[in-house]
Amino acid sequence: MSNFIPDFMHSSSNMVSKVPYFHVIPKTGVQVCRLFLIDPKILPKDLSIDKFWTTAMTYSQSKTFKDSPLLNLISVHIACSYSSPIESTGWMSCQTQSAFFRLNKNSQTGAITADLVIDTNSTAGKQIKNDIPCLIQQAGLLNLSKKNYEITGFHVLPPEEAPCVNGSLFIDFGNTGTTCLFAPIGSSDLAVEPIALENCWDPNYSKRSKTEREIVHSNILLMQVDLISKSPWLVTGERAKELIELNPRTTYLYSPKKYIRHWAEYLKPNEPTIHYEGIVGTRHGMFPMLELIEDYLRQYLQAVQGSITNPKSSANVPKRCPIVNQIMLTYPLTWRRIDRELFQRMFTEAAENVLSAYSLVQDKFHVEMVCSEPVAIVAYLIWENFFLFGMSNPQLLQSTLGNLDNADTLRILVVDIGGGSTDIALIDVDWQYNETDNIVDTTFQMIDMMRFNRAGDRLTHFIVTAIWNYFKRKYDFDETLDLQFQSPNPSFDQYKKRKILSEITKIAESAKPVIAQLKEWKLAESDEQMILEGLVGVNLNLDRISSSEEFVLNHDMLKEWIRHDLQGIKTQGEMGFMDIFVYLKELRDYLERENKRLPNQVILSGRTSKMPFIREFTIESLKIPSHRVRALDEFWLENMRSQTHTDISKMAVVLGVHRFRSATNIRFGYKESDPVFNHYIGKVISAIGGYQFATVFICPGTTRPASFTIDIPKRGNVMLGHSFRTNGQIEVLATIISKSDEKETVELFFEDDFTITIKDKQNIFFTETVAGGNESFADNFCDTGQLDEHPKGFMTEIIEKYTPKQKIVISVNQTQQVNPSKIEPTGQTQRNPPPLPQKIVIKPR
Repeated sequence: MSNFIPDFMHSSSNMVSKVPYFHVIPKTGVQVCRLFLIDPKILPKDLSIDKFWTTAMTYSQSKTFKDSPLLNLISVHIACSYSSPIESTGWMSCQTQSAFFRLNKNSQTGAITADLVIDTNSTAGKQIKNDIPCLIQQAGLLNLSKKNYEITGFHVLPPEEAPCVNGSLFIDFGNTGTTCLFAPIGSSDLAVEPIALENCWDPNYSKRSKTEREIVHSNILLMQVDLISKSPWLVTGERAKELIELNPRTTYLYSPKKYIRHWAEYLKPNEPTIHYEGIVGTRHGMFPMLELIEDYLRQYLQAVQGSITNPKSSANVPKRCPIVNQIMLTYPLTWRRIDRELFQRMFTEAAENVLSAYSLVQDKFHVEMVCSEPVAIVAYLIWENFFLFGMSNPQLLQSTLGNLDNADTLRILVVDIGGGSTDIALIDVDWQYNETDNIVDTTFQMIDMMRFNRAGDRLTHFIVTAIWNYFKRKYDFDETLDLQFQSPNPSFDQYKKRKILSEITKIAESAKPVIAQLKEWKLAESDEQMILEGLVGVNLNLDRISSSEEFVLNHDMLKEWIRHDLQGIKTQGEMGFMDIFVYLKELRDYLERENKRLPNQVILSGRTSKMPFIREFTIESLKIPSHRVRALDEFWLENMRSQTHTDISKMAVVLGVHRFRSATNIRFGYKESDPVFNHYIGKVISAIGGYQFATVFICPGTTRPASFTIDIPKRGNVMLGHSFRTNGQIEVLATIISKSDEKETVELFFEDDFTITIKDKQNIFFTETVAGGNESFADNFCDTGQLDEHPKGFMTEIIEKYTPKQKIVISVNQTQQVNPSKIEPTGQTQRNPPPLPQKIVIKPR
């Protein structure tokens, strides 16, 4: 067997090894090869298998690898976990800190296998044609001589030497989940499937569902940080949510999409920042939040490449190397044009840095913001119906979607309520069938739209606030979960706050599907115990420990809370969740008042739309028959869809953008909207109950674009907004701020109902806004711990006022007591409350 060979001597492509290697492609992230079978013929001839195994075990536990932070990290978190009969050595590093391995033995068959891990972003891992051997070292007599046995190793393969396939990536980057398609050139529409991402940092990989791997939660947790590498190890998905509970101090971002914002230079001091603290390693200083998101985009693209290259993390040679010609992206309507340009630039830079075969397509590669998410949803819906009914039979498509006028046109209203934002789009769809070419030319025209930074996390915020208030009331204490606020009680530190916040958020998220099924949900005793254990050190009223008061929630209670979450004097014009439906009603009234066509069909999309009251509020606001308001999965029987997915409302976006850009027999395109304004636009001022117009510049029907000149008072500001009526609810579009000591005159340029620009002028600062929070990042409690803020107590007041009065229900069941010793603060006298003979449950009438 070979002796130890320095790393620099393994860079020759002409080297011949006696053992098979794990072939990796550079810039594919941390790559894993599990249970790689070791041929017994390559094991040392001078050692029996049992003696070799003992040698490997001894070497893995030697001082060489003791107390290595990276090896400790890998041993706990790497996606290699097995049950009996597999026995494993400890993890060992190669002569470079970028490659690691361990050996396994099957106690029943005696087979020896290897688990191999390499960071393909590091110097050794991305050096093309580099070879890194995995060596087992045996100490000689008195440690004077050593033998090195080469068992396997790593070979960094040039991308062009792997089986290559050209294609495009289609990506939907969401607040709650991100998903991606890889479409090889020339592939049929139905052959394109979402990529199931391999998560190298998930020991529970075998338990993850197909949906969890295809729709990966967008949250970010830092695994490893150093001062040299620009590519920290990140964890995403379900595993990140689990790890933040175990490592509360670690840097964590729940919903990165919220932070995609362009910050004008004068607003830079307000830009959110974050610290870099991993489970291992800390980088000193504070960094713009966008920097962490750039890290995420790079790692996401690497994970996509790695999952295409090695789909099961079990092969030692690449299945195929993706040569990405283009990346196609969707975007929410809440992103201003400047935000979309920022995101496109971020993705372009990430792709240039991490795509393995970028040099092969550099001149042709591009990133395109293809269409908004509502347009992608409609493209998916139209494509599926043509697929089902046939392109030459549009009458069935028309009638299915509510148009009985026998015209090749539809008007569709999309209400897309996701995890962090809501997009509403009114779209006209026209098509023309070309019988000669068997092609349907489909055209979309955006008639109107609305956008809100209010969505599903608002519902979660209400539930989390209610649960936290329940604990404070029941156990008679007053603490905040604000991560930046230092508690008077030193033991209630940031660590405990993060742990409790994560636990309550997870509980609230688990409650929503139950409530959506119109079932009553209550806080489990085990969950209450877990939260209580996190409150060690807080001055609780332990006499309440044995109380059987329970937190119970149902659909009608949550609906009542949300119904009263409206803009008003207490919110100073800030959007509540219910304002979405106020604007929907304004849209309906506007269409009726102007004798414009109402929608043939309303599509409810996004995870939050699964709540039954969303449908109820939509029907109430639009005054439309219930059969014309449907969720995507209600348009066809499940076995009638071309591709069956558990969460079709999420998959529809990424499938839709693929169909929009690459469908074979259906060509999608845009038709310019009518060049007129649909809304009243003008200068607005604060008033009781929200905002009102001070001056109206533009009325519906005015030809666009338009320009106006206004005066800005010295060191003052002017807000601009729009509405469907002069006395209707107003959405603020932009704010102009003057730092001048003189009155300034500014020329405004109105491009459309949502886009306003001004000419650059010294001492005048201009910022666009989006309803429901723009720079304020509304409902961002998961990252800050700030519950029920802006304004403080608003949610609590609604919860207390609109929760039904309680009554006491006596049950004959014995009370299951919480063990107070588990939560008793150190040094305090334990109080033993008298046991209750009966269980008292508080439920709503």
